[in-house]
Amino acid sequence: MKVIISKEGKEIFQAALMKTGVFAKRSRYLPILNGILCTVTFDEIKLTGSTRQESYTYCIPIGNGITVEAEGSAVIPHSIENIVKKLKKDIHFEHQNNKLNMRSGKSKFELICMDSEEYPSVNLIEDTSSQITLDTKLFKEELAKVAFAAADQATRPILQGVLIQKKNDSLEFLCTDSHRLALMKSPMSGKETFQFVFPAKELAQSFSKLMDDSYDVMLIVNERLNTVTNSKPD
Repeated sequence: MKVIISKEGKEIFQAALMKTGVFAKRSRYLPILNGILCTVTFDEIKLTGSTRQESYTYCIPIGNGITVEAEGSAVIPHSIENIVKKLKKDIHFEHQNNKLNMRSGKSKFELICMDSEEYPSVNLIEDTSSQITLDTKLFKEELAKVAFAAADQATRPILQGVLIQKKNDSLEFLCTDSHRLALMKSPMSGKETFQFVFPAKELAQSFSKLMDDSYDVMLIVNERLNTVTNSKPD
């Protein structure tokens, strides 16, 4: 892969590295998860950080100061964020033979990468029939008010989650550890009903802090995987 990032694109790229790096820095299971999966196409740059239990993906559309000359993928060290934020000129990236060569002005760096094929699969849900779209600001505020009551221990894993449900004309957020219960209700019209359970403290402490209030949040659920998206509508 070969990418050129100008001063204009640096801020976007650096923000993406910071957000995905939050998860890479927390991983304790596999050495490869200490890196960030970087997948480059002529349409977008996709950065993924994962702890194995939770994964976060940030997609950057090509343009706005970012140019792709060659596609490719690699697992890059999360420490790249510290290098990028110190560079003042256009940044040139080129990945060859598991090495990422970086050049910006007179500065040159060579970083050892890992094979992207060895990175654990992060599967997104393609069937979005079981989903609900919510205002992001409301989602974060309600979640923050109830997450404290979720269980800390995994004795009963379901109690580590937050129940998000539409009941009658209310949107409810509910957490309990069986000793205490926190419930928030907000008016919500419509005939549809739903019940989703998501990891409460992971959402409150990690994901919600990375969400952009200007976009809605979409919750998607199936039997295998829960997905939270926060992006500009197509």
